[in-house]
Amino acid sequence: MSILKCILKLKLQYKIVLLVLAVSICWVCSGIFVYRRPEIISFSESIPSVRVKKYYSQNKVVYRSVVGEVNALQLAEITSEVSGKVTSLLINSGDAVNKNAVILAVEENDKAEQLKQAQAILKQRQLEYEVSRALYKKGYRSEVQDNAAFAALQSAYADVKKAHINFNNTKIRAPFTGYVDKVNVQVGSFVNFGQVIAKIVNFNQFKVVVNVSTKDAEMLQLNSSSNVILSNGKVFKGIVSFISKIANPQTKTYTVEVTVKNDENHFVTQGMMSNVELLVGQFKAQKVSSSLLSLNDAGEIGLKIVNDDNTVEFITVEIIDDDSYGNVWVINLPEVVNLIILGHEYSKVGTKVHVVT
Repeated sequence: MSILKCILKLKLQYKIVLLVLAVSICWVCSGIFVYRRPEIISFSESIPSVRVKKYYSQNKVVYRSVVGEVNALQLAEITSEVSGKVTSLLINSGDAVNKNAVILAVEENDKAEQLKQAQAILKQRQLEYEVSRALYKKGYRSEVQDNAAFAALQSAYADVKKAHINFNNTKIRAPFTGYVDKVNVQVGSFVNFGQVIAKIVNFNQFKVVVNVSTKDAEMLQLNSSSNVILSNGKVFKGIVSFISKIANPQTKTYTVEVTVKNDENHFVTQGMMSNVELLVGQFKAQKVSSSLLSLNDAGEIGLKIVNDDNTVEFITVEIIDDDSYGNVWVINLPEVVNLIILGHEYSKVGTKVHVVT
């Protein structure tokens, strides 16, 4: 009671301070003695859910589209085998010619006379050799003399052949059937030995030269079919006739030639551009969206699937083709596979997942 009397005797301001202090002490003490239910922390993690779709392998024929250039299979520069003045010109630029047809004539000069002289000497040498053989058999002529007569006869044969070639070379002929591209001489002009007279070309058959990557060159096969679309819209069937084994040092690509028959004699020119669809091969493949592709730790391209135990697996694949809609054709997957189409970004290989279809 003495404490209470002392408090009552205090001034009002001290009484207020004591009251506030008492209330504060009571509020703090109340928190110490309140019972709290302990929190239960769960360390279990929920199994992630992924959406899968069943994919089936299909037969896929793959063509690789490349740009190429037309080259004639038969293209030749016709050169003069003799020197002389042009006496007649039987064709013009752009004309069609048949094989062995005379294109132009060069003056004969004395080539006809040289041929006649060589033929006459040959006849003489034949008679001499016949006489020599008869005398040699009877023992009136030595073997050396007989061999000399034989050598003279062989030399006469050679001279006739040479004179005959020189005479025939005054008539320049087409080496094959085709079209004369351009004539470089005219009547009265002088031509030298080896001078180019004209170019002749034949497009009854032609080849298209393209360049392909190492991967495509490895898959291509000789005599495989291909489609050739020329820049003028004409479409042909062709076959792969050559695959180079030496890469271009600048582009690191390989030259491939496709041979095409032009039986209907469509308009084709040297250097014409064309699009070539090369048959790369036939595969068992699946078509998937390119957005489903991912990389493993080794940097390999692949897809995530769910196996029969609902465990995520990563299978490396090879892209063999694509389309303009963002899809790719891949190989190396099983014939039937459950492919993760939603959630593959966060699903880890080797973990269990909840499958949603």
